[in-house]
Amino acid sequence: MALVRVESRTRARVPVAAAALCLAAGLPFLDQPFHVDDPNFLALARHASPHPLELYAFRINWLGTDERAFDVLANPPLVPWYLALLSRVAGDREWVYHLGFLPFMALALLGAWRLGRRFATDLPEPTIRPPPPGKVSVAAGPTGRSAPAALWTMLWVGVAPALVVSSHTVMPDLPLVGFYALGVALAIEGMDRGQPARALAGASVAGLSALCRYSGMTVVPLLGLYVVLHRPRAVAAALALAAAAAPLAAWSLASFAIYGRVHWLAMAGFEGQTLEAAAVAHKLVYQLAALGLAVAPAGLLATVMTRGIRLADPLASTTGGRFQPVALLSGASMGALGSALLTWWAGLPGSATFLLLMAGLAGGAALVAGAMEALAALGKGQLYGGRGGAGTDGLFLAAWLIGVLIFNLWLRFASVRYLLPALPPSILLLQRVLPNPDGPAVRYGAATLLVLALSLALSGADRQFAEGYRSYVAGLPPPARTRWFVGHWGLQHYLERAGARALNSDDRKAPHVGDEIVAPVYAWPQDVPEGVQLRLTDRTELPARPGLRTFTVEGRGCFYASLLAPGPTAVWLPFGFSSAPLETLTRWEVVETGAERR
Repeated sequence: MALVRVESRTRARVPVAAAALCLAAGLPFLDQPFHVDDPNFLALARHASPHPLELYAFRINWLGTDERAFDVLANPPLVPWYLALLSRVAGDREWVYHLGFLPFMALALLGAWRLGRRFATDLPEPTIRPPPPGKVSVAAGPTGRSAPAALWTMLWVGVAPALVVSSHTVMPDLPLVGFYALGVALAIEGMDRGQPARALAGASVAGLSALCRYSGMTVVPLLGLYVVLHRPRAVAAALALAAAAAPLAAWSLASFAIYGRVHWLAMAGFEGQTLEAAAVAHKLVYQLAALGLAVAPAGLLATVMTRGIRLADPLASTTGGRFQPVALLSGASMGALGSALLTWWAGLPGSATFLLLMAGLAGGAALVAGAMEALAALGKGQLYGGRGGAGTDGLFLAAWLIGVLIFNLWLRFASVRYLLPALPPSILLLQRVLPNPDGPAVRYGAATLLVLALSLALSGADRQFAEGYRSYVAGLPPPARTRWFVGHWGLQHYLERAGARALNSDDRKAPHVGDEIVAPVYAWPQDVPEGVQLRLTDRTELPARPGLRTFTVEGRGCFYASLLAPGPTAVWLPFGFSSAPLETLTRWEVVETGAERR
């Protein structure tokens, strides 16, 4: 018995050490400047401090003109509320905010671990059950599933570039995936075990994800699908579904009472402005490439290292082995072919861009093809054929992945961070078909370390880009008169903190002769008011070593959006290679305005 207790303590330390490794990877980036859309949430937080429910009752220049925040900031209030609390101790110290977001990464890792224990192996039992009394297996975790498989699930989630790079911002994406993954895991455990209290608590946590980003509302139909597939006890199921929907329902009532409109319904029209066929196809291609390169590269690389080019064969078992793997192999092949056609059609430059696109589309298309094959179980009677089973678990994970992709097609643009809710099912679909986790541990470890190295390289590149804006503003001389700026992202935060003002492109009363205007290339610049004549006074390039970039028009890659200024230009990759400057910033003196000519 003493030996069993030692083995149990050893097994408990391993996932803790693995989680600590993933968390430690973010420590060198705690001082990253505020970046991309961080200023949006910081602005909401400032207005949430005195009036938590009226945080949208102000005007913001984010799209080039002053508009009501309620109309253009398509984000629910939970993260701004949290930032408002952090601001009381953080002040202007970026590292305090970033440190305050690390617990959400811990939630995501814990959720991945628990989901791995439940879904990472393809066992025939319909529900998880603890091992019989007195029976302790070295290879089995507390639920009777494979503990090593759960460990790799957590690691491959924790080293994914999508999670690692997103953890260095103060946007809602990290809290979203943390609440989503852990909440779904606990809710499913409660329903499987017939424990209403656990199901209620887990679903309540999962429901909070909808107050981080509205994509979190997909957790309600996801848990509903699980109820249909596994037929848990009615009390646990009813409590779980009600708890998952409660946070969004409460916020809907509150926003209607304060603003006269339900916020997420108002944002549905704002987001759904790019639903034409070409835009939807573009967002789909970007998401496939991001799946392969930023979301599931560790799982895909481990699969290829273990199975070789027979990537399609193991994925077929997501449906219990009932279907042929032709669709999967075809998915990878079509992804590679599609990258070649897209490179030719869009005129993408460089062999590095082509190779990245081919790898991303091949991996992403193979994963989605496997998920689609699992969804084919709907037509084979598995949905109503009985309680549980390996096939329904594969169907559940496939629906989770495909549902996130479909939801994102509605949004104005695609982004790697919008795919974070699809990170757990992507890894789990691959995990369920890999060989015994005790076997090729060296290959799994090599895949993990390679992807971690990629994530750290991307994090360093992203931090350099963000630091460029902060350093540029810090080095600006005092303006002779008023300093204005066009462009947003982190640049807006630091310029406004230094006293500059965002320029409205339709404001004919400002600026005045002698004022200064700062304009970037990438940070979503807009036009100056009509009739304003400018004289260039300074041009500054932010240099960087050639290599990986999270922003590059040259390499057609952007981690944060499928559209990148100038243009905006359509990009197809989550990141790319470039030798161009990170950014070009110009300063202009106003020499004449339309109002003064009149």
